[in-house]
Amino acid sequence: MLHHIRAVFAVAWTLCAASHANAGCDTSENKVDCIGCDFDTQDSYDRIRAIASGVEGCWASLAESKEDPNQIGENKPPEGWKFEGDGHKLIKQKCRPWGGLDSGDGDVFYGLGRWGNELGTRNSLSRTFERLEKNGLYVLKFLAAERPNGEQAKLGGASDKLTVNVNKVPIVKELSPFYTFSEFVYHFRADDQGAAEIEFLNVSPSKEITVFLDKIEIFKSLDCGEGATCHEPLPPRTGYTCRCDVDGFKGHDVAGKQASCKIKSNGEALNEDLAEVKETVAALEDSAIELAGRTSGLQTSLDSNFAADATLQGAFNTMKGEFDAMKGDFADLKAQVATLLEANSNLKEVLAKSFAVGAVPSDSGIPASYAPSVAADEGSIRLDVQEGRHATVNGDALLTGEEVREMIRAAVADLLADMSTAL
Repeated sequence: MLHHIRAVFAVAWTLCAASHANAGCDTSENKVDCIGCDFDTQDSYDRIRAIASGVEGCWASLAESKEDPNQIGENKPPEGWKFEGDGHKLIKQKCRPWGGLDSGDGDVFYGLGRWGNELGTRNSLSRTFERLEKNGLYVLKFLAAERPNGEQAKLGGASDKLTVNVNKVPIVKELSPFYTFSEFVYHFRADDQGAAEIEFLNVSPSKEITVFLDKIEIFKSLDCGEGATCHEPLPPRTGYTCRCDVDGFKGHDVAGKQASCKIKSNGEALNEDLAEVKETVAALEDSAIELAGRTSGLQTSLDSNFAADATLQGAFNTMKGEFDAMKGDFADLKAQVATLLEANSNLKEVLAKSFAVGAVPSDSGIPASYAPSVAADEGSIRLDVQEGRHATVNGDALLTGEEVREMIRAAVADLLADMSTAL
């Protein structure tokens, strides 16, 4: 409901509250004739009855819509009105498909919708009133409501927006009505020809939103005297107040009768202008002080950012130095690994050569016997033994045990020497 409260109170200074009979700025004697402003005409009844296939037969589409089964085939506005766009309806009171609302005025109300057309197009209902008082002050009253069973209402958000223009100038912008019919009252002035074009414009931000209108009335505003206009209090208060609020006039507010307004002298007007200038200068000074404070805060923030950036840069430089050192250590380690790989290769080669030994001779089952073998066929053994020399068998010298041990020791020594060199 907040959007409704905001819509009622956040309007222009011309807004007047709903008045009680003969107690406000409008009187029945000053009402402007307007046939069809309540939409209860024979044409409206006939057009609704012409829709035999309509849901419950309680409404009729006016503007062309190929997808609308209730389109009567005649793209014609209500009597006395003009319209633009799509989504225009004549709806009987308590019509359930349109929320079952009853405005309390007559049998028919109007549906001003945004229905199926693209956003940015105009969806409006307008009427021009002529033979009014030139530049005269008038009161516009109308009933309005938001469709309570529309798609946006089901989503829990009010997105209906109604703007009312008089002679192309808005007297209220983006009004969001209630889910029930309520009365809205505004002041406006006729032009210097005594004419006023009243336009109701659906400016809702999304499609398939319908605003209901009924009982549109215009009254010549009560005469509050030269330099004054009539204002009504918000309910439940009644009556009216005349205020000297016309440019160039001054005076006190008076309740229930004309005000005695005086023309401002040049000095008074000048003093008021000076007061406005002072207020403007003071506002500019406040804005300048606020801007200076924001600028100072911004400078402090920049200084902090610069300091943090310097710290971050130092940390980055330190990390970069450590990283460079790690790169050097890694290069050394890589060289050492290469050396070890090379040494390992040499060692493998040496070991392969060192352990390349022949097969151990067979002892023919006789322990510790390594006597030369003699062929079985026509073989002979020639043993030659001389003092101080090695014994020979068939010319091959026989080694002593000590000599064999010495040969083994020499071979082991050579192997260790080769391994040392390889490493």
